[in-house]
Amino acid sequence: MRMDRRCFQCLLSRVRYECSLVLPDEARVEDIVNRCRQVLEEGRTREIPAPRIATEVHRIAYRLTGSVDPYFSIKQQNNEVARMVCRTIRPTLHTFRDKV
Repeated sequence: MRMDRRCFQCLLSRVRYECSLVLPDEARVEDIVNRCRQVLEEGRTREIPAPRIATEVHRIAYRLTGSVDPYFSIKQQNNEVARMVCRTIRPTLHTFRDKV
């Protein structure tokens, strides 16, 4: 599968979002997005498959932000919400059918 302009914009919006999760500096976020845009352009001229170039772009963004997982805090928050729901619901589940 080859990338087209829609892929570029979608991927760059994800990079921007990931960077903004861990970096408070909008100028730095923009710099990283621009670097990733350059990689995308190079990948397009070399006709690299979309999944491979997307992986490369995300790795670059993670390296430049210094984060191995920019979604870490969101995952932690979501896990805490899930634990609260489980603590609330668990006492009301009595049968196997309820639990399933």
